[in-house]
Amino acid sequence: MKAIKLLFNKKGIQAMASYIKTIILIPFFGGNIRKYKKADIWLISDRIDGFNDSGYWLFKYIIDNNLHTNTYYISKHIKEKYKKNIIKIYSLKHYIFFIRATKCISSHNNFTAPSIVVANRLKDIMPIKKKYIYLGHGILKCYLAHLKDNKIKADSIILDSEEEKKYYHSILNYSEDMLFVTGRPRMDNLYKNDIENMILVMPTNRVWIGKVVKNNINKKKFLETEFYTTYQSLLNNQKLIKFINKNNIKLVFLLHPNTMAFIEQFYAKSKSIEIAINNVENIQLYLKKTQLLITDYSSVAFDVAYMQKPIIYYQFDIKRFRKQQYAQAWFSYENAGFGNVIYSENKIVEEIIRIHNNNYHMDKIFEERIKKIYKYKDQSNSQRAYKVVNEL
Repeated sequence: MKAIKLLFNKKGIQAMASYIKTIILIPFFGGNIRKYKKADIWLISDRIDGFNDSGYWLFKYIIDNNLHTNTYYISKHIKEKYKKNIIKIYSLKHYIFFIRATKCISSHNNFTAPSIVVANRLKDIMPIKKKYIYLGHGILKCYLAHLKDNKIKADSIILDSEEEKKYYHSILNYSEDMLFVTGRPRMDNLYKNDIENMILVMPTNRVWIGKVVKNNINKKKFLETEFYTTYQSLLNNQKLIKFINKNNIKLVFLLHPNTMAFIEQFYAKSKSIEIAINNVENIQLYLKKTQLLITDYSSVAFDVAYMQKPIIYYQFDIKRFRKQQYAQAWFSYENAGFGNVIYSENKIVEEIIRIHNNNYHMDKIFEERIKKIYKYKDQSNSQRAYKVVNEL
């Protein structure tokens, strides 16, 4: 029943259309295999908006250093500097280059294909055999069933941590020779900190809201969700407003892209609080500017921890999250996280004030945990990742 519903919703129809289109185009553009093998086309992608995740930073490194001229980045937008090597997503050129590509590199499991269905179902029948390199969106901290037993058909996986590697090998059943701890390329851009007097509040997606935004949940129902009432209350907490006004602090509230449809429902009484538009390209700018991150379960906490900035985890709906979204994997927020886990609004405000009074220094216990997580802390992740891709 679930599969039938997926097949006939908007995403399912788009996926099937991409699948049929690719099948039709293979005989026309998959011929003359020798010629296209010599071209050795590499495709790289992230989310459809692009320009902020590991795929883009690896692409940038390859092009800037003239390492492989037949490398192309798939995106919804065109960046002028790299326009010769950027392909508009879902364009005819996208389909053709995917058919002809030899290496498909992505931070998401669509592996540069027009859809996950195309990537998964058609890989083995392509006239030009492909290597799939999975960069991952961030350190794998939760149990993701779709990754188990290499259902995504990856040939190599780029990782940040030896702990992550152990989990992929022992629990998700990946062979060790396909797991490479190089550090994710996007971390190379997190070395320069442009810190402002700013606090970033960035909750992650909730599948029970985000996946049915356009179908089942109207705005009135959204206003009744615990997610909305909790964050709306925090944004208008009088003690918090008094504190940020007194200390000239700007607080930025940034929703996950999957819940951006409800951004207009949020409001704040203080001019010091900004309800920001989530432009995917600008996420790293916010992460670099903030002096403190308040999140719940988002992987952006790893990026902020990499920059050794304090973090607060606001997990008011942890039981529901574990039950309906992601089960726990090797990473425990309480025992391995980079900040205190808070469950109530008053405690959140108290923790913000405590961290402010401590000049936004990260507690020593959390600094030690970061050292254990990251194998590399330099600007050579893209270089190491490129070496893995090149030697495949």
